[in-house]
Amino acid sequence: EVKVTTGNISSLAGPKDDKKYLQFTAPIQPGNSGGPLINDRGLVVGVNTASLIGDKLQNINFAVKTERLIQFLAKNKQSVGVTAGKEKMEVPDLVERTSPAVVQVLCIGDKN
Repeated sequence: EVKVTTGNISSLAGPKDDKKYLQFTAPIQPGNSGGPLINDRGLVVGVNTASLIGDKLQNINFAVKTERLIQFLAKNKQSVGVTAGKEKMEVPDLVERTSPAVVQVLCIGDKN
């Protein structure tokens, strides 16, 4: 079952100002890596990758930007369809609309 939580994008760059990432505030757990980061119109804006963990750290999470995902998929000869609604949606509507598109994808790298 798809699990959903809400938050905000807090930076357009990741650790060490890396522009390949977004920083966001939605709490995520170990195992959420690879899950989509979706905006309020249903567009995937990133893929969850990491969290900073520590006693004084809360909800400092990172996602690879969609542009990098599209580059990766194109390099591996995979097509991508990009669609999003024109209007903002409430969370239940976002879940209903996007859940069918959330699937596990396994990437098996070349050992060379």
